[in-house]
Amino acid sequence: MSKSKSKQKIARKKWIEELNYFYIDDQSSYEHPKFKNRPAAEITNSTIALCLRKHGIVKPGSLNPKMFYYPDKTQRGTKMHRTYIYRAMVIEKIYDGNRKANETKTKPKTAGNWGPVDKAINKWNEEWGNDGLRIGNGKLYSKKQGRRELEEKDALEAFLHRKKTIAFDKLEKGN
Repeated sequence: MSKSKSKQKIARKKWIEELNYFYIDDQSSYEHPKFKNRPAAEITNSTIALCLRKHGIVKPGSLNPKMFYYPDKTQRGTKMHRTYIYRAMVIEKIYDGNRKANETKTKPKTAGNWGPVDKAINKWNEEWGNDGLRIGNGKLYSKKQGRRELEEKDALEAFLHRKKTIAFDKLEKGN
């Protein structure tokens, strides 16, 4: 017997890149995991390598950055950016620059204190940046550019298209 969706507890969380924190939906039963941040000395290249491999930022076999594409097969970029490392650090319970905001489910006013992670990323870039594994400051360009506003002519065109297809189906059935 399956439960209805209204009775299931669905975790609704979304990473907000601008402020580097998980936005948790008010209606969600998701509780942000409480953990103590690791000391800065424990956040090293091996920690970053774990985040890169475990969270699909690099390909498992070749360890090259995973490339993402637009639908027309043009390159969109990679996830070799700081915001994806920050998100992986929070998921792996290593470090959270907006720990208090995430625990109290409040929106932070700043992007958080990611200093120890930034130092580790800078060390990573010094050692591995020349090998094509540089971690940048931006983010991956979004595939979706937002929803298009529905206008009157668009709504009418959809009904006209439906009318034509129904008329075509009736013609086929008649033969």
